[in-house]
Amino acid sequence: MRTNKGFTLIELLLVMMITSILVGPYIYQKTVELKDERVRITMSEISDIATSAQNYAAEQNLKWPDEDNQCRSAISLMRDDGYLGSLSDISIYETSYSTLCSSINGSRFFVEVETKTSAEAEILASYLPSSDASGKSISFSVPLPSSIPALDHLLPRDGSRPMTGNLNLDNNDIEDVNQISTETVLLNSVVTKGSSCSKNGLIARNNGGLILSCNQGVWTGAAGSPEGMLAHFYLDSCPDGWKVADGSQGTIDARGKFLRSLDLGRGLDLGRNLGSTQGDAIRNITGSGIASGGYANARGAFYKSSGYNPQDFNGSEQHYTANFDASRVVPTANENRPVNLALLTCQKFD
Repeated sequence: MRTNKGFTLIELLLVMMITSILVGPYIYQKTVELKDERVRITMSEISDIATSAQNYAAEQNLKWPDEDNQCRSAISLMRDDGYLGSLSDISIYETSYSTLCSSINGSRFFVEVETKTSAEAEILASYLPSSDASGKSISFSVPLPSSIPALDHLLPRDGSRPMTGNLNLDNNDIEDVNQISTETVLLNSVVTKGSSCSKNGLIARNNGGLILSCNQGVWTGAAGSPEGMLAHFYLDSCPDGWKVADGSQGTIDARGKFLRSLDLGRGLDLGRNLGSTQGDAIRNITGSGIASGGYANARGAFYKSSGYNPQDFNGSEQHYTANFDASRVVPTANENRPVNLALLTCQKFD
């Protein structure tokens, strides 16, 4: 008995028919998705080119890019000048974008591209206003910015109009800035002096508001008064970072004292240590007197307090009385002091 293996012709035709029925919708769906993706990309690129041309015109006295050459090289010019980024001249259909500008019916800028099918061109034209489809090609145009009232509210890149509100960058950076001119700067980043930082040149503040900078990976303060420094202030209280030099909180007690530079071997004030207190003293005050017979004399701080009488009625001998009074020579008080000015003495602490 003969046995046949495999499909008969009828069975094979049935399998192929069923397969085509099952696979057909999938292929159609993918084809539609591919076309939709090409349409989406093309719409985005056409809009980018046209919008960039309007931005260019807004900053170039309402002159289109490459206007003297009917805008034929507008794409490359805008790309070189930073208006268009890295967008390619070649579309997703592997055809070139072309540009043109015309003063007919108002000054307008045109972007044209050829698609794969006339249907795709029609779809693009239905989504893009001010566009026309002709066969496989589509042409999209935009007017000069001066004829678009809404652009009056945009901020031009040439700085011809000031901002009228706050600029929210949503935690993004501003880069490649040459110079910033401002009234004040609010630093929100609070860091600790001596802690690590990521990039040299960063600026932040400490909890007290003092500015710190990142120097060799460490937050450091600006060079200022060193810790332990004494300074006099015409203030009722010490500034931030300073304490009254009254002997408390690690300070020395400088209240009511005159400061004297440490001798350091010069020989004018021997035996002194840093921070030591020296009691008061004055130079010696001298005077002299002479008495002989009926004559007496006193000089300097000495003076005669009574006259001379050789003999009183009791026959006793009279004499002179000599007193000592430094105020007859120098100004006096209950302390020794030079002419001075009273100020608040403070000691620096970080």
